[in-house]
Amino acid sequence: MNRSGAAPSIDAFAAVLGDLECDPQSIPGFDELWEALGPGADLATMGCENFRKMSSPIEDYVIACIDQTLERHGTAATDVDHIVFSMTDATLGLVGPDFVVDVLKATGMVRCIPAVISYQQCCSSLTALHYGWQLFASDATEHVIVVAFDFRSDDRDRLRPFALFGDAVTSCMISRRSGSGLRLAASAITMDFDGLIGNDSFASRQKASRTALQAASDDAGVGLDALTRVFPSNLFKPLTLFNSAAAGIDKAKLHFDTTFRTYGHCGNPDWMLNLLDFEATVGIDEADTFLAVASAPGFFACNLLVAQGPGSNNGG
Repeated sequence: MNRSGAAPSIDAFAAVLGDLECDPQSIPGFDELWEALGPGADLATMGCENFRKMSSPIEDYVIACIDQTLERHGTAATDVDHIVFSMTDATLGLVGPDFVVDVLKATGMVRCIPAVISYQQCCSSLTALHYGWQLFASDATEHVIVVAFDFRSDDRDRLRPFALFGDAVTSCMISRRSGSGLRLAASAITMDFDGLIGNDSFASRQKASRTALQAASDDAGVGLDALTRVFPSNLFKPLTLFNSAAAGIDKAKLHFDTTFRTYGHCGNPDWMLNLLDFEATVGIDEADTFLAVASAPGFFACNLLVAQGPGSNNGG
C-alpha cells in the first residue's frame, strides 16, 4: 500500500437512527415516570417531542452506518486499518460477545484492528475521535473509522432528569487523504470524581467544563468567540443552555434544537448528529471552526475541529 505520510483529516460522517419514531407517551407508565422526575413542565417545553427506537439488533444499524461512511469516503473495507467503537457504560453491558466479530465480518474489514472506548459516558466518542487521531502517529496508518452508538433495551430507562433517550449510531473516517475534511486541532477532558459518586455541585461542574475548554482553546490558539458553532450533548433545552452559559459558551453558537426535538438524546453520538444536521441545513466551508462538547456525571470533554478545504464534510 502506498503510504503518503500526509496529515490526516476527518470526513464521511454518517448516521443511522432507530427506525421507529415514537411518541414519549408510548413509554409504559410515562405519566408516573415523568411526575417522579418532577421537571414541572411538559416535554415540548423541555425541547423534546419524539425519540427514535431500534427494532433490530444493534449490529444491523452499526453495519449500515459503517457501510455509509465507507461509500461516502470511497474507501474499500479492506483498506481500513483501525476501527474505534465508543459507547456509554450501559450500552457496553448490552452488546454481545460476538459483536465486533459480526461487524467486521459483515462489513468486510478483515484486516481492521478494533478498539472500544467507554466508561466516560457521553464523553466517550470525543475520546474515541482523539484516540483515532493519535493512531496516525504511525506512518503505517492510513484509514481509521470511529463509530459511536447508544441504545436502550427498556423504554422505561429512556426518561431521565436531564434528557429523553433515543437510539442512534454515527460514524466518520479519519484518513490521510489530502484535501477537504476537518482537522482535530485540540482535545481535552476533565474529571470530577465527586460527580461520579453523585456529590458534584454547580461549582465543580463549572470548574470541570471551563478547565477543559481553556485547555483546548490554549492548545489550538482559538478563542471561544471565534467558533462558528458548538455541537453539545442533547440534554433538555433549559439544562443545555444553563450548562453552556456556566461553561462560558455563547448560546447563540449552539446547534442542537432540531436533533434533540426529533431524535431525543442519543448518548455519545449526539455531537456527530448535530454536526451532520448543521452540514445538511447550513453547510460547512473552509473558514469554519467547530467545538464538539459533551458532559456527563464526573466528566466534561471537548474537541476543537477546524475545516480545511472546500466541501469539508462529504457526508450528510
